[in-house]
Amino acid sequence: MKGHDGQGGKDSCQIDPDQTRLCLVRDDSCPPSWPLWRLSFAEASTRAVRTKLPGIAEGRNAQSFVVVLKRQKADGSASHPAANFPLTVPPASPPSMATQSRPLLGIGFKIMAVGVFLAMASLLKASVGVPAGELVFFRSFFALIPIVIFMAWQRELIAATKTSRPGGHFVRGLMGVLGQGFGFYALTQLPLAEATAIQYILPLMTVAMGAVFLGEDVKAYRWSAVIAGLIGVAIIIWPRLTLFSGGATVEGLHPDWGAISALAGCLFAAIAFLQIRRLVATERSSTIVFYNSISCTLFALLTIPFGWVMPSPTTAAMLIGAGICGGIAQVALTESFRHADMSLVAPFEYTSLVFSLIIGYLAFGDVPTLPMLAGSTILVGAGIFVVIREQMLGLQRAREREMASPQG
Repeated sequence: MKGHDGQGGKDSCQIDPDQTRLCLVRDDSCPPSWPLWRLSFAEASTRAVRTKLPGIAEGRNAQSFVVVLKRQKADGSASHPAANFPLTVPPASPPSMATQSRPLLGIGFKIMAVGVFLAMASLLKASVGVPAGELVFFRSFFALIPIVIFMAWQRELIAATKTSRPGGHFVRGLMGVLGQGFGFYALTQLPLAEATAIQYILPLMTVAMGAVFLGEDVKAYRWSAVIAGLIGVAIIIWPRLTLFSGGATVEGLHPDWGAISALAGCLFAAIAFLQIRRLVATERSSTIVFYNSISCTLFALLTIPFGWVMPSPTTAAMLIGAGICGGIAQVALTESFRHADMSLVAPFEYTSLVFSLIIGYLAFGDVPTLPMLAGSTILVGAGIFVVIREQMLGLQRAREREMASPQG
């Protein structure tokens, strides 16, 4: 008998290794103690056999499904799914809203997350004269307010503080604070839409680094998208790279350093995402989010000797608002993945370009340039191609697993 502690009780089921594998899908990962095939929720949802666990609260408390992987018998016939494998689950809270059954709600939460993240970026950009390290502190510390409230409402607050991998969270937090620091500095030096567009290289960087450092199988299709994305970024930042030609600053800003910082921020953020991929094998997503905010707050405090400023009441209010917006956006992003597949909501990330163009023009007087629009178009196309390709590969892997026998 294998078990795993979940919200509201202990999930357990008998597993006959010669017949089937059962997978509890929670937070897009499976508990490492279960001898099973690891599946993302998107892959699991394509299974021909999917059984909801009775008594487990969905939506508010858990993302709870058992996936039954059929194994071929020696005579070639398929074993009956879950025929002789009783599931025993103590009662939990009454179910609330169903997971993965409201795609429009998931898309709505994704667009909300994009909009609130841009509100956060706008408030940080408007906080003129505040160093990047101080920006990171306010962003991370005050983000804890909505995050902790949400975790308490989800009844995950105590569970979120439990971890078996503090070192992994340390590395993830260090990379995260470096990514935020460089990214926020770029935000203060570049037009809002331009800083936003450069960040579209991030998922493409993650694909490339996953192939190099994690040994992931990346075919020519996705490599071509990565190369196209790099070309798009080069088109955006090339007019800004006056660093080696003696170009002057623009209205006291340093767009050349801003462009380089934006790329550095994406690089560190991509490393952070690779670390998250390692952490999700054993850690809840709520645990990763919680310790990331804590570690980024503490790391940001180390920048005090490099010169923090005392913000005015107005600037302080904007900084606090930026942090709260960041936390709300993180919660909205989590909820979007709870209600819809990641492959469905991911393309809506690019609505941020439209929002940033409007906000940049109205709030900061930013006028988009032709290189920025051309490069952004290439980046958006490459990013959407990667999303579609990942979805196709996920479905293909699911079909292959459906036909193959799990190796026990």
